[in-house]
Amino acid sequence: MVIIKKLLFAFKQRYPAFYQLVGFCVVGASGLLVMLAAYYLTLAFHADKQVANLIGFASSTAYAYLMNFVFVFQAKTVPPKRAAVKFFALYIVLYIFSAYMVHVFTDLLHISVLLVPVLNSILITPPSFLGSKYWVFREKKPQPTHHAPS
Repeated sequence: MVIIKKLLFAFKQRYPAFYQLVGFCVVGASGLLVMLAAYYLTLAFHADKQVANLIGFASSTAYAYLMNFVFVFQAKTVPPKRAAVKFFALYIVLYIFSAYMVHVFTDLLHISVLLVPVLNSILITPPSFLGSKYWVFREKKPQPTHHAPS
């Protein structure tokens, strides 16, 4: 176990962006399970596919924020409130895209509503990662201190 921890630490030090991407995908996969559970449960109550999409998306977004803040990006210098506002703003945009794609997949392409959340997850993963990494959880670089000459 110690060897695995050392290897993971070395990998994280050498390839930090790739390590974050892998962590983001692990969180995303578990978030997909949260989304699917909420989505299918909502459909089981004969709700509209857009309502199911909203409930599933909202459930997985709350889960994803917590997991990404704490584990993936480990945003120690990012204020949690600021990160939350940016994260939910990003995910509102992604939700609008997702809702549109529900229409495209089911009404235009006649794809089963059972496959739609998986297809949407595939589509929103790249912009979600890039927005999270470079906007939501971006660490502020310390400003160099300038000393006046004595």
